[in-house]
Amino acid sequence: MAFMGSIQPQKAFRRLFAHWYLLCLAARCLQLILIFHAVAQSVSAAWMGAVMAVSATVCAVLTVFAGRLFNRLGPAPLNRCAALCCGAAALLATRNEILPALAAWMLTAMTLMLASTAGYRGIGSLFDATERVSSFSRMSLMSNINEILIPIVISAAFARMPWLPPCVIFGVCLLIPFLPAGITRAEFQAQGQVESRALMVNLRRFFCSGALLAGVTAGAGIHALLCVYDVLIPTASAGLGLTTTQIGMLLSASALSQVAASWLLSMRPNHRTLLGQLRNALLLGGVALSGAVFADGFFSFLAVVAVSGFGFGLIQPLSMSTIFQFAPADSVGDIVGLRLMLNNLSRILMSLLMAAAVGGFMTSPAFLTMAAMIVLVLTLGTTVWQMVRRKMPA
Repeated sequence: MAFMGSIQPQKAFRRLFAHWYLLCLAARCLQLILIFHAVAQSVSAAWMGAVMAVSATVCAVLTVFAGRLFNRLGPAPLNRCAALCCGAAALLATRNEILPALAAWMLTAMTLMLASTAGYRGIGSLFDATERVSSFSRMSLMSNINEILIPIVISAAFARMPWLPPCVIFGVCLLIPFLPAGITRAEFQAQGQVESRALMVNLRRFFCSGALLAGVTAGAGIHALLCVYDVLIPTASAGLGLTTTQIGMLLSASALSQVAASWLLSMRPNHRTLLGQLRNALLLGGVALSGAVFADGFFSFLAVVAVSGFGFGLIQPLSMSTIFQFAPADSVGDIVGLRLMLNNLSRILMSLLMAAAVGGFMTSPAFLTMAAMIVLVLTLGTTVWQMVRRKMPA
């Protein structure tokens, strides 16, 4: 439901976007700092993976409760809580010890969870369908740009002054609560928001809606696949005998193609064909990625990475827009929470599957092709099933 009355949507969007962007930027920087600290202390990848899995599981459960809190209080309290979590994590990140680092990682994960809930729910409630697609695309665009620039900036700063980035982040977190709220608690409550239904009712609505199932599962699954690109692309490139420079170019091409996808969608939003766009993006990414096993050099693998990155880069904004368009007003909170929860869980499952397959019986290109075939089979199977259902007598 879009806000009306005293709230100015564009001004509220800029303020909500600023809170979301600064909090996610600070939390992502802290995650990289903590990873660099762990590597410097020779912490094994298995231990780091275990910590990530635990934090993701905890945040997956808390996401639903954060959505319920949004229903009662709006985005402002969630953003303030996120700023407190991030500030505490920044202080702990200055301690070069294991237990403070574990606590800091958990707090950064909670920061991302709270900021995402407040940002997507708040911005999604401001606009109608067309503006919503454009807004979510801009959020995805900035996230992709961050993923290109943050590792470069943080790695350079960490190498010279490891103490400086956490201190800067702590200062930013102190300032965030003083920024103008996009939607104050009083404005939120004055709108007479629809009370959320019982969780089981909302889950039943989710599982009975083909559009919501498609939006949530596609978004979570592709999010998990893109998260392991940073591992699969270098390992696949090593098998092709590519240089480190070429591997870096491939990773940059993947990120830049996702940026291009988000930018294109923000410039030409179309809410009337969301499910068709979602299907076409999955087919484009799946067909391109299925050629990974046939790539025999740098340029052929570059084409696979760039085209699949473009196709899959469209999924995130389309997925969130689908949820807001097809979910009832009193169910949208829990379904957005379910989407963010599945993001965490699917990332864990994808990482475990990748470790078992690539570490045991499959090469990285073969794993990418297998993932692409699963995407294609599910997409085509769902499309055929919907065509059959439409032709069946009522």
